[in-house]
Amino acid sequence: MSTKWVGSLNADSVVSNDHVQAIEEIMVALDSANATEITSRRKDLALMGQMVKTREGVAGTYDLYESYEGYFSDDSDGYDPEEYKVEYEKFDFTRKAYNVKNGSYDSKTYQDFEERGVNVDNEIQKKTVDLLATYNNIYKPNIIFDALMTVPADGSGVAYSFGTNFGAIRNYSIKERKMTNYDSSATAQALNSKVRNNWRAIADESGISLNDVDFVKEYMGDIEGIDEDGLIVFGKSSALSKFQNLFSDFSPVQEEIIVGGIPSGVQGFTINGFTLVSVKTPFPKDMLLFVNPNAEELITKLVSRLPEYQGVAIEFPRDEECFLKDSQGFRGAKILIQSEGYHMTGILDALWMDIEESSNNASADRLMQSAGFTKVANKKTAVGRQWYRSVTERV
Repeated sequence: MSTKWVGSLNADSVVSNDHVQAIEEIMVALDSANATEITSRRKDLALMGQMVKTREGVAGTYDLYESYEGYFSDDSDGYDPEEYKVEYEKFDFTRKAYNVKNGSYDSKTYQDFEERGVNVDNEIQKKTVDLLATYNNIYKPNIIFDALMTVPADGSGVAYSFGTNFGAIRNYSIKERKMTNYDSSATAQALNSKVRNNWRAIADESGISLNDVDFVKEYMGDIEGIDEDGLIVFGKSSALSKFQNLFSDFSPVQEEIIVGGIPSGVQGFTINGFTLVSVKTPFPKDMLLFVNPNAEELITKLVSRLPEYQGVAIEFPRDEECFLKDSQGFRGAKILIQSEGYHMTGILDALWMDIEESSNNASADRLMQSAGFTKVANKKTAVGRQWYRSVTERV
């Protein structure tokens, strides 16, 4: 049976008391990588980290949602009133693990190190800490934005199906009671329609306009619980500049961003009710993401209920008490991102808008075109490739 080391949490049963300094430094890196909260100076990650809801459970764990329906009718002796109804719907969550080796470390490797005068302990410490930094600085932020770029299949206007359907809503019908300005005569996917589509484009290839921005405000304001005057706008600096230029007569005001009604500790520039946040993580070109900061679960993360099976670990092939003393203990070891899953569940709380100035991207009905979806798909792949390679790519 293998042994997993997750840092100081279980160091007593994994690390020898007389371990070398290199092992201590690896433990510090493990503890940092497994810190519960996502802490970062970057505004994009700091804010998104506060919109992640963590669920504990195995693959197949689900969140149950109750949908209520109760209407009053005229009080009459001749009719029975309508009964109050409750429907249950759920999201099913999955988990997945990933691993990598920091070296083979067979007898030939150690012989080579010794002959070249290389400090083996320092060499393993350097490689291991670098891989843990990749997890902390690349995997963590990328996996969040990877989840946000999940594009669901076109719903064709049918009722939204819960289950494994994640990502900003795309041409699905929702219940009228979720709407603040429902109009039964509204064209599907247009303002006031219960058939929602949060994948959008600018109306004219000449560029983003105030009418495009007003549309986003009004469209997201159609949904109960979303304040159209408090939206956060994520985008690359070049895309945000185009957005900000629409309000050249107004000076941006720096304010603390409120997330879920709680001060986030992050400062952002607010202009005309929008708070702009420049994204440092790879992001689709000429694309803006409008987010409801009061989203209770923009992204749902599924992890094990046991702390020792959460986050990143170093897995050793042997199962012995207090065996890790120096680099010799790393033979056959691998670094493991333990089984977890990120799911974009705030389906109504985020809206993507392609603002590329091209006839292939703009559309009079402001529905995202295939060129826009291609940009998102390509960027989603690029984000993953910064830390992940599939098995088929390795053979």
